[in-house]
Amino acid sequence: MKVDLHMHTNCSDGIYPPEEVVKKAEIGGLDVIAIADHDCVEANEKAQGFNTPLKIIRAVEVTSYRGPDEIHILGYFKKFDEDFKEFLKSIQHERLGRIKEIVSELQKFGVDVTVEKLFERFGATTYTRGHLVFYLMENGYGATPSEVFEKYLKDFSVPISVTPEGAVSEILKGGGIPVWAHPVPEEIEKHFDYMLKAGIKGIEAYNGRRGMTDEISESFVEIAREHDLLVTAGSDWHGYTRDYNLGDFYKTEKEIGKFLKIFL
Repeated sequence: MKVDLHMHTNCSDGIYPPEEVVKKAEIGGLDVIAIADHDCVEANEKAQGFNTPLKIIRAVEVTSYRGPDEIHILGYFKKFDEDFKEFLKSIQHERLGRIKEIVSELQKFGVDVTVEKLFERFGATTYTRGHLVFYLMENGYGATPSEVFEKYLKDFSVPISVTPEGAVSEILKGGGIPVWAHPVPEEIEKHFDYMLKAGIKGIEAYNGRRGMTDEISESFVEIAREHDLLVTAGSDWHGYTRDYNLGDFYKTEKEIGKFLKIFL
């Protein structure tokens, strides 16, 4: 059984619509997936009605901040309740307000962008700096995402008033399982005690991001074991990189069987 519990659609900052993401997961040989868009669940609602052999677990990636540090919390659900959806809408509204501020600042530097043009181009539910990066790249402001980000956006952030503790609390209240998304060793060292007290129930110990090694993953698995936390695995796939396809990264019940038993 091949499993990837973290991928994105164009409802947030992925490239492809939910239908294509699911199809690409099928082509990649996956058996179980979780769509975990940033701060929205529309893709999940659509995907539940698709005719597919895949098991699709409902998920979301909630943005939060502890001081200046951005921390993402994955929430895995058997269903989304209305109160939790309203919580996500509040984050979407906050994000959009900040994106409007960044657009206004970019216009002062002569950048030809408006919020209306972003809406027309992407039609997303949740907007991020990633949308601005790709809009600017498509309109000749740089050749690569990294070039555009460094030149225009690195000094802007989209801070959210939600704390990790608040995000974990809302996920738990909504009947979900909160999991720390794609931590790195420095973040574990700095925030682990806080996250444990906040009520985190799992760690995304296996992640397809570049820079993750087997040694790092195994150290996270050991931490999870010591603290009776669940272990999950996800590619964090957005569709940006042509040589990185859904199915290239996966784990099986051998690595994440304890988590899978809850949903399968």
